[in-house]
Amino acid sequence: MNRRQIIFIVILTAVVVVSLSTLIITTIDDVNSRIEQECFNKLADTSKVLAERVKRASDSNTTVLTAMASVISGMENQSDEKLCEILNAYRFDSSYISYTELLKPDNTMLYADGLIHDVSATLSFTKEADRGEYISNLAKSALETDEMVVRHAVPVVQNGRTIYMLYNVIRLSDLAVKYKADIYDGQAYVFIEDGDTGDFLLDTWHKTLGNVEDFSNRKLVPGYSWNTYTNELRAGKSGRLAFISNSTGEVLFLRHDPTGVNNWNVMVMVKQSVAMRESESVSRRLYCMAGIIGTVMLLYMLSVTWCLLSAYKKVRKLSNEDQTTGLQNRNAYERFIADIQNRSFASLSCVFIDVNGLHEVNNKFGHKAGDQMLRTVADALLMEFPFKHVFRVGGDEFVIYSEDAGAAECASRMERVAQQVASHDYYISYGIANRENEIGPARITQEADERMLENKRAYYAEHNRRRPRTDL
Repeated sequence: MNRRQIIFIVILTAVVVVSLSTLIITTIDDVNSRIEQECFNKLADTSKVLAERVKRASDSNTTVLTAMASVISGMENQSDEKLCEILNAYRFDSSYISYTELLKPDNTMLYADGLIHDVSATLSFTKEADRGEYISNLAKSALETDEMVVRHAVPVVQNGRTIYMLYNVIRLSDLAVKYKADIYDGQAYVFIEDGDTGDFLLDTWHKTLGNVEDFSNRKLVPGYSWNTYTNELRAGKSGRLAFISNSTGEVLFLRHDPTGVNNWNVMVMVKQSVAMRESESVSRRLYCMAGIIGTVMLLYMLSVTWCLLSAYKKVRKLSNEDQTTGLQNRNAYERFIADIQNRSFASLSCVFIDVNGLHEVNNKFGHKAGDQMLRTVADALLMEFPFKHVFRVGGDEFVIYSEDAGAAECASRMERVAQQVASHDYYISYGIANRENEIGPARITQEADERMLENKRAYYAEHNRRRPRTDL
C-alpha cells in the first residue's frame, strides 16, 4: 500500500467518523424532538378528552336542571317541603356537581336538606332572574363563604314570569379530586382556566388556585412565546407552551384546548423528566455507540475500506437474494431478463414451476410451514440445476433457464426434483419449453408458463378431494 492510498484511507476514515458522529448527534436531537412531539400529542389527546368531558357535563347538567325547573313550575303545592323533594330527587354522585340550591324572590336560598339561608349579601334575585340561564366563572359560595364555586343557573318560569332560580353548584375543591390525568403514570397536572380572566378553576399541581399569569415570569424554552400563548387562551384556540420551573429548574410541557363552556380551557402539563424518560435512555445508548464506533474506527483505519466493500457486497447480495429460499429473487430475475432480452440463443430451455397448495398450507399451518415447503422445493431444484440458473419470481413460482440442457434433460431433472419434493409430501406443477435459434426469453417463458398451468389444472382436477378445506 503506497502513501497515497494510506492518505486516502485516513481521509476516508476521518470523513466517515465525522459523518457518523454528526449523524448520531442529529439522531439524538431528532429522537428528543420526536419524543417531545409525542409528549404534546399525548397531552393534546388528554386535554381534548377532558375538554369534551366538561362540555358533556355542562350539557347534561342543563338537561337535568331544565327538567327540575319544569317539574317545579308545574307544581301546585310549592311548599319548602315539596321543593326539597324535587331537589333531592336528582342525584349527582357520578357528576361534578356538589349540591343544588334554589333562590327565592325574597333572596333566601333553599337547600335539599331544608336549610334556608339569607343570601342577599351575595345574590340578588332580581339580577339573577334578569340574567336567566348561565354558567358562572369563579364565584363565592352562598352557603360556605370561604369556598369558591361555579354555579350553573336555570330560571324556573311560570306563566312567563321567573319565580325561582335553580342552581347546580360545583365546589372547586371537589374538582381537584374528580379530575385526574392518567397519562405518564398519573404524573401529569390538570388545570381548568378562565380565558377571560386567566383564573384557574382547577389546579391539581398547587394547593391553592391561582392565575395563568403566575407562569408569566418563567423562562420559556426557545421557540415559544408567552404573548402568543395567552392570546390563544383568550381567543379560545388550542395551544402549547414549554417553560422552565422556577423551583425545580425542570422544563414543563403544557397543552390546552377550549371546552366550549364560557371561555374555559383545559390545560394538561407534564415535567420533561417524565416525558423524556425514554429519550434519555436512547440518547445514552447513542452516545455510547458513538464512542465505540469512533474508537474502533480510529484503531482499525486500515480495515475501513474492507468493511465498506464487504457491507456493499452484502447489500448487493441481499438485494438479489430471496430471504426465504436463498435463491436469486425477483430483482435478480428482472435484471437477468433485461440482459438477455435481445440475445440470440442456439438453444434455450425454460422451466416454470409452481408449488401446489402453498396457499392452503399457509392458511392451515401458518407461514412457517409454507416457508419450509418453499425451502424444500428450492433445495431440490439446486440439486439438479446450477444456482445461477434458478430464480424465485413469486410467492409460489420458480423459473429456471438453461442453455446447456435440452427439453429431455430438463424433463429428466425435473422428474427427480418432483420425486424429491414428493418424499416430503409436497407437490409441484411445472412446464418445460425449449427453442433453438431463439432471440430473447419472452416466447419460451410464456410457453413454459402455459404448460405449467395445464399441469397445475390437471393436478388439481385429480387431487381436488385431497385439498385442505379453507371454507370452514
